[in-house]
Amino acid sequence: MSEKPPIELKDIAQESEPKSETGLEIVETPASKQFVEHANEIHEAIEHDKKITYGQVADLRKDLEQFKFDVCGEQMTIAEIKQIPDFQHNYEIWKKIMSGELISRWSQNEEDLTYLLPKVAQVLVEEYNKKNEETFKIHDYGVEDLMDLKLSNIKRITPDTIKNFKDFKANIFLDGLTEISDESMLELSKSSSYLISLSSLTSLSDKQAEYLSQFNGGRLYLNSIKSLSDYAANKFAHSKVTYVLLRGVETISDSALLQLEGTKVVLSDTQKERLKSLKAKQNASRS
Repeated sequence: MSEKPPIELKDIAQESEPKSETGLEIVETPASKQFVEHANEIHEAIEHDKKITYGQVADLRKDLEQFKFDVCGEQMTIAEIKQIPDFQHNYEIWKKIMSGELISRWSQNEEDLTYLLPKVAQVLVEEYNKKNEETFKIHDYGVEDLMDLKLSNIKRITPDTIKNFKDFKANIFLDGLTEISDESMLELSKSSSYLISLSSLTSLSDKQAEYLSQFNGGRLYLNSIKSLSDYAANKFAHSKVTYVLLRGVETISDSALLQLEGTKVVLSDTQKERLKSLKAKQNASRS
C-alpha cells in the first residue's frame, strides 16, 4: 500500500471553505502551522498502523480553536465566526459590498444584513458618501434625496463598527436594535449624518441621553422609548438637535415634562395635553 503525501496548509484551506462561490482564507499563524505538524503526526500513525493518543487529538483540537480566517479583512477564529448570526447569509452580502456590487440607489441589499463587520461598514460608508456626492454635483438634490444607510435588520452592533459612521453624511436607520451599549451610543452620537433612527430602542440611560443630546445632526427618532428621566429631559431640552421624536414616552415626571416645553422634543398627544394642564395649573396658582 503506497503512503499518502503529508497534509499541507493549503489542503486544509480547501476543505474548510464554505460551499459557495466565495471561501474563507486561512490566515497563516503559529497555530495553523502547529495544526499541520500535529495532523501529519496522526496521518503518519494511521499510515503505519500506530495508536493515536488522546493527547494528539487534544493538541489538534486546541490548534483548530486558534485557527484564524480572513473574513472581509477581519481575522476571526472559528468561535468568533460561530457567534455571528446568519453568518453564511451575511458573508455573501459582505463580499458583494466589499467588491462594490451592491452600492446603488436601486439595489440596497445591505438592508438584509443582520450583522455588520467594521471593515465592511467602512467600505459601505465610503461608497455611499461617494455616490451621494455625485448625486449632489449632478442634480443638486436635498438631504431627503440621498441614499440612506438602512440597517434595520441588525440586532447587535459593536462600537468598532459604529465608529465608521462618523463621516457618513446622510441618514442612518438602525431600527432593529432593541438595546445598545453606552460606548456604541457615544460613537453613534459623533456621526455626521442628518438623521439617526433608533425606533425599536425601548430604554435610554442618562449617559446615552447625554451622548445623543450632543449629536450635531437634524433629527433623532426614538419613538419606542417608554421612560424619560429628569436628567435626560434636561439634556434634550438644551440639545442643538432640530427634532427629537419621543412619541412613545409613557413615564415622565411633571418637572421633566415642564423642562421640555417650547423645545424641539416631540412627545405624544397624551403628554402634550398633560403639559398644557400643568401649565394651566401653574398660571392659575400665580394669579
